[in-house]
Amino acid sequence: MAWFLIKDENQKDELLNKHRFVFGLNSRQCYNVTINVLIVVHSDPRNVEKRAVIRNTWGSVSKFRNTSVACVFMMGQRNAIQPEIVQESRLFGDIVQGNFEDSYDNLTYKHVMALHWVITQCHDVRTIVKLDDDVFVNIFKVVDFSLTTGHYHNSLYCNILQNGRPYRREGKWITSREDYPFEFYPNYCEGMAYILSVDEARRLIKASENTRFYWIDDVYVTGILAHKAGIGYTQFKEFHASVRSSLVKSSSEGLKINAMFYHDLQKWTLLWQMCLTETLTFMR
Repeated sequence: MAWFLIKDENQKDELLNKHRFVFGLNSRQCYNVTINVLIVVHSDPRNVEKRAVIRNTWGSVSKFRNTSVACVFMMGQRNAIQPEIVQESRLFGDIVQGNFEDSYDNLTYKHVMALHWVITQCHDVRTIVKLDDDVFVNIFKVVDFSLTTGHYHNSLYCNILQNGRPYRREGKWITSREDYPFEFYPNYCEGMAYILSVDEARRLIKASENTRFYWIDDVYVTGILAHKAGIGYTQFKEFHASVRSSLVKSSSEGLKINAMFYHDLQKWTLLWQMCLTETLTFMR
């Protein structure tokens, strides 16, 4: 942690450390209303169809078991399609756009911005779920989890990745020793989905105030910052663990899988129908 510590105020990043985010587009989801379960989706501005699928399936749920639910899409800027994003924001009111280019190298900015936005604009949230935009969530199970557990205090609820190593070879994932000089990563959460509370979000943001940038956002936020903040991990229970939706071959088989998260977009319509059928059957 000493290597990641920024001691000189002049070396602090305006966004990552000082959190001087400017929201060119802002969501209305938390205006004058208390949201119990907030789903924060990290999305590329170009993924219009993915956001549409989310809004038409699990993202359409705003209330369940007397629990308010909201979904917000977090993104940076892509100037070539900015007029389309502005129109989408006006239509749905669920987009938060920060003052940085939306790129693979800037995912850490997006991750920190999302947590900063939550703690400054959605104060009374009981349960926060971070998702990628290719992840299907069984929103009814998330609400049940929120009502029975809420979150695990002083802990990130996720699929824990252990003994990870920085990639030193050529390619997309390459990390130089200048950027990360150590042989192993700390434990961290698989980034496709994890659950936390506003308390943990505040501590992660506080820890980022003097922690130098690292470009792999899952390692930075749920690994380095969590370690610095003294936040632990709770492994997804078996019936909450994520599976690939491509493994769902039929409705009956899918119901037996009984997961909270499904990865990729291959069978979202089937998954949504499964969730609705299972929930309505259970509530009769």
